[in-house]
Amino acid sequence: MIPWAISLVLVFRTAYATCDVAHNALMMRMTGPRGTATTLSALRYMFSCLGALAVAGSASAFVDPALAGGRRLIATTACAALAYVATLWLAAASGPAATPRLPRTPSIPQTPLRVWILGNRPFCALLVFGFAQALTLPVFARSFAYIGKGVIHDPDWTARALTTLALSQLVMLPVWVGASRRASQHGMLAVALILVAVGSAVFATGPRGMMAGIALFGAGNAGVQMMIWALLADAIDHGERRTGVRLEAVPVALLLLTLKLGGGVGGALFGQGLALAGWTGTAPLGETGGGQLLAMAWAMPAAGAVIGIAVVVLQSHTGAGRSTVPAARSLPNSVSRSRAG
Repeated sequence: MIPWAISLVLVFRTAYATCDVAHNALMMRMTGPRGTATTLSALRYMFSCLGALAVAGSASAFVDPALAGGRRLIATTACAALAYVATLWLAAASGPAATPRLPRTPSIPQTPLRVWILGNRPFCALLVFGFAQALTLPVFARSFAYIGKGVIHDPDWTARALTTLALSQLVMLPVWVGASRRASQHGMLAVALILVAVGSAVFATGPRGMMAGIALFGAGNAGVQMMIWALLADAIDHGERRTGVRLEAVPVALLLLTLKLGGGVGGALFGQGLALAGWTGTAPLGETGGGQLLAMAWAMPAAGAVIGIAVVVLQSHTGAGRSTVPAARSLPNSVSRSRAG
């Protein structure tokens, strides 16, 4: 079964990456005034939260497939896969009609890619931050299924935890969008990371504080995930002002690669932690193993938040990545320049 699982995951992730790079690069073309980038990023993450709510509604099928002989798990997975494919076909069918063909533009002198990337300090700092948060923060939600089954012994707990996380993020997204129009990006990101750290600490206090900790974590995580893509738009603008060449697809692909690499390494570390805790998938964890799982669930995100705050503070002190996006930028001109990327 393992070779089949590995093969299917590789095929899926390869196909997914093709769509993921394209749609995020398109989002970079739509950024204009500073508020536009944060609004688009918030809308992007809002739909991710809605997807998380859909997953929460089916969480018991993943936590305990034996509830329906495994049939509910298969049906849930099949519906999710078909919905994803249908969404891609709908986007492909509506895209050409919604986006008129652009006239050809004269070739633009090329800046060496390494010069654009290595000389773009906000972008390099974003890669470091993206890797650190992808390595640590997703462990929090990833642990819910294992905690519900192996520690709490209640499949419904996982559904409640995922629902609380998704709802807290949805509620906070409009707040973060409003704050982005008044506060600096680095200040917002620092506040979001502090909320993540506080939420992790509250979660660690025990069963009575778990849901409150999850809600606080979700409130902060919404700001973190929204600001990553807003900061990417800012870094792309910084690179364009510095070199005269606008790159979109390459920075998006590099950021996604960094995020997936961090998430993959974090998942591997989490798997090793489960093995050390004695997870078998068939029997509940003992008191020691359950404590180790709970500690891993909150300690890794808390460490990631501390690392992220350190990166933000370092950037603020060095002056790297401060937002100097022009007050307005016409979409046609930005699209024409983007052909260099």
